[in-house]
Amino acid sequence: MKILSVVLFVLALAASCSAQEVTFACSITGSGASGFDVHATNPGPVRKKCRATCTVTRSDGSTRSWSYEGPVNAAASAQRQWFGGEAGVPGAPLSKPTISNASCD
Repeated sequence: MKILSVVLFVLALAASCSAQEVTFACSITGSGASGFDVHATNPGPVRKKCRATCTVTRSDGSTRSWSYEGPVNAAASAQRQWFGGEAGVPGAPLSKPTISNASCD
């Protein structure tokens, strides 16, 4: 019975930890789709140091990536925080924003 209790506790802990992950989103912004913003959501309960890369496709079909690193404060689960971004990127209009290499300590 003790083993079952331990297994259930570990499963509950794993489920609660996975619910606490920071998520990232990259979206095209600006007049003429010439920029982008990266937002992070950290449902908490603690501030985390994170890294994320946003890759966009330029009008000629080439891609360009920018990497950001910094703190993401704990907040309500639906509260997004600005994490990085660029404006006036050559090759607009930009499209297909993609997040990669996202991780937190």
